[in-house]
Amino acid sequence: MGHPARPYPTEGGQGRAGSPPENMEQMTFFTGEGYESKKAVAFKLPETVKIVRVSMVKEKATPYEVQMLSGPLEAALLLRKFLGERDRECMAAIHLDCKNRINSVEIVSIGTLNSSPAHPREVFKGAILANAAAIVLGHNHPSGDPTPSREDIEVTRRMVEAGHILGIQVLDHVIIADDGWVSLKERQLIPIKKAMEA
Repeated sequence: MGHPARPYPTEGGQGRAGSPPENMEQMTFFTGEGYESKKAVAFKLPETVKIVRVSMVKEKATPYEVQMLSGPLEAALLLRKFLGERDRECMAAIHLDCKNRINSVEIVSIGTLNSSPAHPREVFKGAILANAAAIVLGHNHPSGDPTPSREDIEVTRRMVEAGHILGIQVLDHVIIADDGWVSLKERQLIPIKKAMEA
């Protein structure tokens, strides 16, 4: 059995609940004009701004014979090192400098058995941090057939448009599979922006 509930003590002593305080002026502090606004200001936390630093973290390095990409074959060989054994579709981006030398490689999307959705913000975030002048996209087809789907072509178009705005050229999109590889550039499936032709 618990103790019977006791009323909260009132201002000025241990009087009964609801009894007025001995000094009514004490209540004016809590009921005066502007008290609610002052109370809100008193309990409001100060505004803060996050100060951040953005950097790229090197996870590991892998040996590769070619340091400069001259065509889709070198890209396909490099992408196979990263994506060849995966059982789900994954998209990677090879970051290149202004002379098509490889800066870094990043896995930008891990999808499902037959889809690897990728958004330009994920694809180009690493490219910007790597100071890339151009990128080569690549993804795998676990089905074994490297034929590009309609979605692959549409994603490539979006990436080319985003890269055009950012000043980072999408040179190619290479699809690798057990039955070989396909370059969308070789199949003329990559849209060319006039500003990139110079």
